[in-house]
Amino acid sequence: MADLATVMQSIRKIDATLGVIRTTLQRHVPAASRLSGKSRKRAQPHWTEALSLQLSNLSNELDDVKKEMQRGSAISDTHCHNVNSAELDAAQDGRTRISKQPQDKDEQLAQRAPTLPPSSPTNASSVPAPDMEVRQQAADGVPWNNTQTTAPEIASSLGFGQSGPAGPGREVAKDMTPSQLVSCRASPLGGQLDFSLSVEDMGEKLVPNIMRLINDDRFTGILSVQGIGEIDWTNLMRSIRPPEKTHEILGVKYSKPHPIKGVAELRLSTPRNFAFPDFSQTIKEPSREACLDYLRQVINNPPESTIPYYIGLPLTPTFDHLLHPGEPLLNISLIDGLNKVYWYAGEEGSGSPFHCEDWKLYSYNLVLYGWKLWIMIRLSHTKKFEAFIRKCCPSNSCDQFVRHNSLLVSPETLQKHGIEFDIHVAGPGQMVVTRPEQYHAVVNITRNMAIAINFAPPDRAVRPDDLCVCSKCGLYALQCEGIRKVPSEPTLPASTNLAGKRQGSGDASHLREKRQRREDPIQPRKKRRIGGNAAKSQTSMGSLKTTQSSQALRKTVEQIKEIDKLCHLPSLREKPPVHVLKLIAAIGSRVAIQQFITLVADRRDLSNTTRMDTSGDPSSRAMQYAHRIKISERKSMLERFLIRVNQVSFVQELDRSKNGRIRVDEKLLRVIEKRTGWSTPTLEHHRKMGNKWKRICGDFDGLLCFIFLDPKNPFSVLPEQYQNMNDEDLEIFHRLLKDDYFDSIRSAGKAFQKSLNSAVADIEFCWESRKAPLGRLSEAELLLYLNPFPTVSENIYDEGKFSKRPRPPAWPEDWQWPEDPTWLHPDSRQCDLCLQTKCDCIKTKIASKLMPRIKDYGPKGRGLQAVAHAPGYHAYKKGDILGELTGVLEPLGRYRSDTWTLEMVREDLDDQNHHQHDLRVCQIRCADKSSYFRLANHACRPSVRLVGKPISGRYRWVFIAARHILHGDEITGNFGKRSLRGTNCLCIDCAAE
Repeated sequence: MADLATVMQSIRKIDATLGVIRTTLQRHVPAASRLSGKSRKRAQPHWTEALSLQLSNLSNELDDVKKEMQRGSAISDTHCHNVNSAELDAAQDGRTRISKQPQDKDEQLAQRAPTLPPSSPTNASSVPAPDMEVRQQAADGVPWNNTQTTAPEIASSLGFGQSGPAGPGREVAKDMTPSQLVSCRASPLGGQLDFSLSVEDMGEKLVPNIMRLINDDRFTGILSVQGIGEIDWTNLMRSIRPPEKTHEILGVKYSKPHPIKGVAELRLSTPRNFAFPDFSQTIKEPSREACLDYLRQVINNPPESTIPYYIGLPLTPTFDHLLHPGEPLLNISLIDGLNKVYWYAGEEGSGSPFHCEDWKLYSYNLVLYGWKLWIMIRLSHTKKFEAFIRKCCPSNSCDQFVRHNSLLVSPETLQKHGIEFDIHVAGPGQMVVTRPEQYHAVVNITRNMAIAINFAPPDRAVRPDDLCVCSKCGLYALQCEGIRKVPSEPTLPASTNLAGKRQGSGDASHLREKRQRREDPIQPRKKRRIGGNAAKSQTSMGSLKTTQSSQALRKTVEQIKEIDKLCHLPSLREKPPVHVLKLIAAIGSRVAIQQFITLVADRRDLSNTTRMDTSGDPSSRAMQYAHRIKISERKSMLERFLIRVNQVSFVQELDRSKNGRIRVDEKLLRVIEKRTGWSTPTLEHHRKMGNKWKRICGDFDGLLCFIFLDPKNPFSVLPEQYQNMNDEDLEIFHRLLKDDYFDSIRSAGKAFQKSLNSAVADIEFCWESRKAPLGRLSEAELLLYLNPFPTVSENIYDEGKFSKRPRPPAWPEDWQWPEDPTWLHPDSRQCDLCLQTKCDCIKTKIASKLMPRIKDYGPKGRGLQAVAHAPGYHAYKKGDILGELTGVLEPLGRYRSDTWTLEMVREDLDDQNHHQHDLRVCQIRCADKSSYFRLANHACRPSVRLVGKPISGRYRWVFIAARHILHGDEITGNFGKRSLRGTNCLCIDCAAE
């Protein structure tokens, strides 16, 4: 039987080669049925018809040989364990096969690796003839003909949601059994795939060749690679250098089953003793039914131990020449895992949870050893799948929120929720290709080795347009203007749509909204009443309206709470229209809070260089706002928000420029057009939008921060719905905003909008220094976290804290105690900056009118960035005073080893009898109240010095520039190694070492 197996293997290879030739011929010489009318009239080359005929004859002869081999196999040895009937059938025509369930599932699942299921008595005795199998398939609703079934046809016949009629003889069962979920787009290794490439087609040629396949409508994402040859795994294993023990990904582990049936978590986990998988042993090809059984097992009854799985850079260069990222990716700076080949080597059961590729890239994964099962969500069902994941787990708003949840979902569960997908089983020499934003999950059915890389086609511009990342994302460290950074904390547990379906943008969705309002039960159609019953009918109609209005409001509230259980709703005593309530609910939702947090995070990003300072008369300021609108026409959330802010400010300055006139000076408008390059319609558009947003916000400053910027939101609320409110609706809208919750969030929004001006001190918010799950806080807790951090311009002294504390050693005996430790004796000099006894130098002699910005400096956390009038200019010159460090004064020894507490030293009290250690008079605690200078990070070679000076009647600690500080430089001070609390210093100089 070993000889028979060898012959069958040769036959498979010949059959596969014929398939490649046939596919190539069809690609370059299309059949007449696919040609246009004019093309059909043109004579096709005679050689094509002759070649096609010869190929067909050769294929038929090969089929006859296989049939004879099958019959011979059944007669000579009915118990062959190497090749069973299912494998032979798959080799015969390359179509989908659904194997029978094994008699003993427990025995099957107990095996370490899925193997072929035991044969049933019927197929143990004989192998059914091909025509018998065809009749059986027809009875099961699976179509068959003399040509190979294409992948889309297979998917349709297996009930994966393919739309369109089944056709004669193609009736598809509505309720599929679990075994019928196998959409085997890829046959086992012995089968024939629709598409293939050779090794010569790979390397630098791979991307264009793959793109040609992708552009073929029949391509479903899997192909075979011919010519790889046998791999000497024994010698290869000897040449592999073992990965470092500190390598990031060495294993995965399944969690306990998820509360939702058919869902499991698969997360990274490091095994105690990692051993690289041994690929020197031969593994049998598993049946497709065994693959599905194994998938159900790991999801519903997952293994408890960590499964070794190496994911990382190649450990030998043996396979590096096979894959290529494409020129667009190759020409950017190298990013691990994005444009480098990665190895995926793991034991059975290892795999990757559902995710899509970063940066909307393609990817290919080439299997070299073992078998992988792929579940690939169809692109048309991406949004439905994302909504399902949000129902499973609390999620944030970054592009990779599905990846962060680390979920595996069974095919049965996907089918139950109406999500269409494809399943591929890929073996050695087979490649799976994923498309941009295509979600997929992988489970290694056997011990497995594969290589993979992201790629981009030649015409793809690789730039981070509207890329949204959080700190969990691999691309978070990139500093690019197009990247929008959001908090990693989850917001809502679900993303249910208020209208039941996602609405689009533009006229179509607006038309649907109008139609919904006409059909809304709170607005019944008015009917004309005739005769004496009119008054009675009107009374009844009024009662009906009230009842319907109450019912509609109750239903709407239920829908809102389904979307966001923590959504704040105003009092409904006056029974507002449903559409107005939806607009209010969107502003009161946790999604709106998350948007506000994202705006602040975007503002903290080092790559954000937005400036909002203005100067001059109203006409000049209007010109500046117009210019900012133009440069803000990008896609990040902050830039979109700034367009709205600048539009409002633009029309406000235009109104001020009227100087009592009814209309804006036409000359000013023409000058603005000339300097911005706007056309008149563009200028009028921004005026119109500015007036609309101004009308919506009214006297409610800060509201703009909480009106959705993204039309793709759980409430399906569009900006046009706010803008198109009539006067009556707007009046109700403004009345509903008058409660404590909306007042609090507006105060936060107002403070943020004010801080956008570079001439105003930046605002720090309480949540930024206290990591809290905002999506789960109570309303009262949330409002506390949204408050601006309390800033104080003077140190806070409480005599009660010092009354029972001993006098500091340096405090003169003839001075009163307890006393404010910053107090200056009337006979001493009151200010180092002037000769006056009373002055305001602390307010008037600060070096710059442009305040430092709070920025995110990665591992160091938030810090301060110097701001000048323009890049390249000095923000501060050496010796300039930047500002004062303030806080709450505490007695010495009150706080120990605290990074927010410094000890104040009074050098003006120094004499020959005191050491500097004895000159300490108190502590300054900056944790709860302080100036924003508390955020200055430590550096061993700082840009500023913290110096004590008598200024304006008090002894103050001020930051003085130790050198010239340029626009954009970080403001750092040397606070001593103790301030690091045993951690490594992250300053530039230490990092360089």
